[in-house]
Amino acid sequence: MLLAGVGGVAVVFGVLRVTDTGWWTLLMLPGSALVAAAVLWWPLRHRRRWTWADVGFVRMHRPGHLLWEIPLTFLVGLVGAAGLGTLLGVVPDEAQANQASTVRDALDAPVWLGVLTVACLVVVWPLLEEIIFRRILLGALSAWLPIGLAVVLAAVIFAAVHVLLPAMLYVIWLGLGACLLYLR
Repeated sequence: MLLAGVGGVAVVFGVLRVTDTGWWTLLMLPGSALVAAAVLWWPLRHRRRWTWADVGFVRMHRPGHLLWEIPLTFLVGLVGAAGLGTLLGVVPDEAQANQASTVRDALDAPVWLGVLTVACLVVVWPLLEEIIFRRILLGALSAWLPIGLAVVLAAVIFAAVHVLLPAMLYVIWLGLGACLLYLR
C-alpha cells in the first residue's frame, strides 16, 4: 500500500510537470486511490485467489441494524474526539488552514476532477480502508492476539495512518467502532 501511495503521488507529480496547473493537488486523492486499489486487488485476487466474498462483499441476513449503528459510530467518534481533544488541548487550526487552501484550489478545478475526487473520497478510500484495516489487519491480529487487544491495536494503527492529530483523535474512535461493527 505504501508503494501504491508513492506511485499515485508520482503520477500526480508527472501530471503537474506536463500541465502546470494549480489544482494538481486534487489529483493526488483519486490518483493514489486508484493506484492503491489496483495494487491491493492484484495480489489478493491473483496470488491468494480471493473472491469478492473473501474481501467482505457478502449478503447480510439482517442489515437493518446498520441504519442506527453506523450513525451512532460517527456520533461517538465526534463526541470522543471533542472530549479527548479538549483534554489534550488540541486545536485544529493547522488542518483548517490547509483545508481552506484546498477548497480555493478546488473551485478552480474542472468539474470532472471534482466528481472523481469526491467519488474516491466517499467510495474508493473507505472501501480500501475497510479491506486493509478490518479484513486484513484485524483478521491477522485477531489470529495472534486476544480480540480486544486486536481491535484496539487495529484502531490505533488506523488512526496513526491519518497523520494529523485532530484527525487521529476522531479516527481512533471511528476505527474502534468500525472494528466492532465488522466483528458483529
